[in-house]
Amino acid sequence: MYKIIFLTAFAFIFFSCNDEGRSEFTYEDWDTDQNAIIDNNEFDNVFTNSPYFDTWDQNNNDYISEEEFYEGYITMMDSDQSGDLGPSEWDEAFNAYFGGLDYEKDTAFKDWDVNQDGTLTSEEIMSALEETDYYDKWDHNNNDRIDENEFAESTFTTWDTDGDGYVQAEEYSKWYKKYNRFN
Repeated sequence: MYKIIFLTAFAFIFFSCNDEGRSEFTYEDWDTDQNAIIDNNEFDNVFTNSPYFDTWDQNNNDYISEEEFYEGYITMMDSDQSGDLGPSEWDEAFNAYFGGLDYEKDTAFKDWDVNQDGTLTSEEIMSALEETDYYDKWDHNNNDRIDENEFAESTFTTWDTDGDGYVQAEEYSKWYKKYNRFN
């Protein structure tokens, strides 16, 4: 039930309407100075004025707890909304979200699939993620909560796949397609 609510809210809020009433965010909405790149300041300004953070902060207490964080990731990874991840969903999710972890993709799947049934349940993923320091990488001030600015900064870093300090159109397109599949 949580997944359906989260996906519906995320898709509706993030892609339903921008400041000008259009039905989706465009690259130009984020590239506010129209110089064909989105820098960290542009990203932060749009991000913090959008409802994106609120879709992850499920209890509306102005921070994302570790549980909310991992539940959000599990929901994003589960592209068929089945409640578990098969090998192809895992491959896509690992490459998109967890390339920085000290795991090999295939080893992680086998290790995380505790019951060895060939799928990862949300419980298996949550348990495995809690053993990593992934949440801590987003919690920059180490206070056991991710505020909106930390979330925006880490999201920017995630979207900036080549690490050049900018989100270019092709990088934006990759992430937009990934999130827009829920719309």
